[in-house]
Amino acid sequence: MKKPLIYTLIIFIIILSFSACGSPEADTSETSNGTSATTTNNNTTNTNSSSETASSTTKEESTSSNSTPTYVIDNDVIVDTDDFKVTFATMEDDKIWGPTIRVLCENKTTDTNLAFSADDVSVNGCMIDPLFYCSVAAGKKAIEEMNFPFSSLEENNISSVDQIEFTLRIHDDDNWMADDYIKEVFTVFPTGLTAEQVVKPVRPSSSNEVVFCDNDDFSFVIIEPFEDSIWGYSLLYYVENKTSSSMTFSWEDVSVNGFMVDPFWATSVAPEKCKVGSISFSSSSFEENDIDEVSEIEFRLSVSNGDDWMADKYIDKVFEYSPK
Repeated sequence: MKKPLIYTLIIFIIILSFSACGSPEADTSETSNGTSATTTNNNTTNTNSSSETASSTTKEESTSSNSTPTYVIDNDVIVDTDDFKVTFATMEDDKIWGPTIRVLCENKTTDTNLAFSADDVSVNGCMIDPLFYCSVAAGKKAIEEMNFPFSSLEENNISSVDQIEFTLRIHDDDNWMADDYIKEVFTVFPTGLTAEQVVKPVRPSSSNEVVFCDNDDFSFVIIEPFEDSIWGYSLLYYVENKTSSSMTFSWEDVSVNGFMVDPFWATSVAPEKCKVGSISFSSSSFEENDIDEVSEIEFRLSVSNGDDWMADKYIDKVFEYSPK
């Protein structure tokens, strides 16, 4: 099966889950408009002459506005080399897919098919995966959409996409062992705010949440359980990476009411980023073990350095969670 088809199927499944289930309600805020900019290696290039308006916008104004965000992306060139070019053409709110960027990918090579992808994507400091992937034949161009689902934004208390950070990876689509053409971090500001003006959202919380770890390196919190109409019994969680290296969080040796039931959960969090997501248990697993109500979940939390698998783990400890 072709890789683009696989990505399409994955996106379709995720969208079904988004439409079938809601996330806990959260306070949201809007941000004011300004100029767009792209950043590479801390060098910012404004792409709109109204930068003075954006620079005068305060954090208080950006969080108090009730207007719909206006995106000022307009054929912004992210990177342009002899081999490839990536342009953010436009951005608008799609009623189904959420805020959407039309990305123009150009393959300038004469004999190599290139694959374009965005890894470690974050919005306003929170990890959100748009599942962006584009395969382009030698000498050709393609337009692919980068979508940020409303449900994912709401889950993270994000009401305006003011800052997008991502690792752009371009490689030989037919030879995954070949060196990458590029693997570099870029930042764009779709509403024209500066990095100083972007407000990191307040994480979702619950009166019944359990904070398992909160130290100088990372945080791990189970906010609350909920029933997902597709995936079944689920736990809303919050993780934060406070270090300068990527982190991998995972559960192992998981049991529910004493029965081994593995949700096969693991997630990666980029440096100094946070993430809200869900850990889901299949309904069939519960049925097989006659589990009608969850009284206790036991798991071994493993947190490791995603950049150095030989490094000591930050934690590898068994915890117990009793839903309230």
